Amino acid sequence: MAINSGIKQTKKLQEVLAATSLENTLIISEEGYIQFQSESILQNYGYEPGSMINKSIFSYIKQKDQLYVAQALQNLLSKEINEIKGDTTMRDASDRKRYIYYVARRFNRHIIWSFFDVTSMKKKHKQQLEAVYIDDLTQIPNIKGFERYVTNLMKRHNEQPFTVFKIDINDLKIVNDMLGRDVGDQVLVNVVKRVESLLGERITFFARLEEDAFGIVVRRLADVAEVEALGKELLRCINGQVLIQEYQLVISISVGASFYPEAGKTYKQVMLSTSQALQIARQKEDFQLEVYTPFASEKAYRMFTLRNELLRAIEEEQFTLYYQPIVCAKTTQIISAEALIRWVHPEWNIIPPNEFIPALEETGLIIPVGEWIVRQVCRQLAEWHKAGHEIRASLNMSAVQLFNEEIVAVVREELLLSGVAPAYLTIEITETIEITKKSIFLKTVEDLRALGVNISLDDFGAGYSSFSKILDLKPHVLKLDRSMINDIETDYTSFEVTTALVSLAHRLNMQVVAEGIETATQQKLTADVGCDLLQGYLFSRPIPSAEFLSLLFTHEPLTPQ
Repeated sequence: MAINSGIKQTKKLQEVLAATSLENTLIISEEGYIQFQSESILQNYGYEPGSMINKSIFSYIKQKDQLYVAQALQNLLSKEINEIKGDTTMRDASDRKRYIYYVARRFNRHIIWSFFDVTSMKKKHKQQLEAVYIDDLTQIPNIKGFERYVTNLMKRHNEQPFTVFKIDINDLKIVNDMLGRDVGDQVLVNVVKRVESLLGERITFFARLEEDAFGIVVRRLADVAEVEALGKELLRCINGQVLIQEYQLVISISVGASFYPEAGKTYKQVMLSTSQALQIARQKEDFQLEVYTPFASEKAYRMFTLRNELLRAIEEEQFTLYYQPIVCAKTTQIISAEALIRWVHPEWNIIPPNEFIPALEETGLIIPVGEWIVRQVCRQLAEWHKAGHEIRASLNMSAVQLFNEEIVAVVREELLLSGVAPAYLTIEITETIEITKKSIFLKTVEDLRALGVNISLDDFGAGYSSFSKILDLKPHVLKLDRSMINDIETDYTSFEVTTALVSLAHRLNMQVVAEGIETATQQKLTADVGCDLLQGYLFSRPIPSAEFLSLLFTHEPLTPQ
């Protein structure tokens, strides 16, 4: 049969063409050459009538699909299958890529190839797919997108190394709970902008993994030193003050990092290693950065176990208080004691507070534990006073506790039950986030002051402490952070700044405590500049209450140890 002369007269072929539900049709020879094109192709794809005749169908099909289509057409012609269906892309007359869905059927020794355009459907599907992998708030990939990218990277590059960073925004949950999720959301957006501004093209991939965590993939980092250098850049760039609405917040982050393939051969293994490093970084006081090593998994296991045993520790009364003396700068007589919580763990013995206090705050268990501390300190003061030692005691309260207005009633009740005069109790306010503009917070502080207890501003001079705190809190006591004392012996500027702060505090009728005293020279210099009280290992480490009582019974000034 001659196609050019007889095809339109072939009734059976016309019936086949008419029966197809697809709007564009080609007839292809067994060699793969086009011998007929429907008129609709001009309107839909711009090819002039007859312009596709005698050209190979494969010249229009995406290259990577050509082998599959050729084999399928061969099977169709050899009657192994009746039809083939699929999707591919083809170029229209304007050289634009178009997505098509096709159905190919056998007709004698020819193939009827019918197809229609699914480009708009594909684009819509792509948008829907992107929506699955994009975080709505930050408009960067989400954890699904991150997992897909890292998994594909592992498959494509066959153990070619790369580095995964995980960034956690410290205390974001506290911001959300106390100031509202809209404030927390703006913190997240601010962090994204800072990271993108800092790293720019150095980032291979950047995604939001959790409510308060981000993941970064960076290639071409050769060793631990480069990873640590980049981690420190992130810390310096992101850690700092930011104004969100009317709140002056202090953002701080923790960073964990791991190498592929050393940290694991799968996505889950690498992310577990990175998360373990992050957990260790969160416990550090300075530069919260950790790069994964095999030893990190042991540390992370300990922290995970501790976190999950907090409730049992409360129920089984595993917490205890140690006391560190605060002495008169002139006489070194014990004037006060700071109560410091310790966890006596049945397996790991004494657990320092930096390993569990953040978890207490995040879980809200700091509220009942804080109330227990108030109760214990008041009872301890009563015992000391009954034994003839009328010293003061201080305890720490975080922003989480001070946003709980019921803490005022707890302090009032315990003072009444113990019979201790309020003036003997000092509340040390330790804020990790600058939120003193919040009215509830300030009202709680004011209500505590109204009870007659003393308010102490702790760690002044550390991090982002500011004079606005003094104006807001109006403390009775200003406690200088150890970072200000460390260099007072050798650095003239540190000495002058300390002198000026002490003078200012005295003008505002505040007592000044210098903490972190470890040398006799520091003791002398802080006393010389006018500090009223001193605290530090030079006099005593924090010790159990029984040992502290022994110190009190000596009735002698504490000599440097």
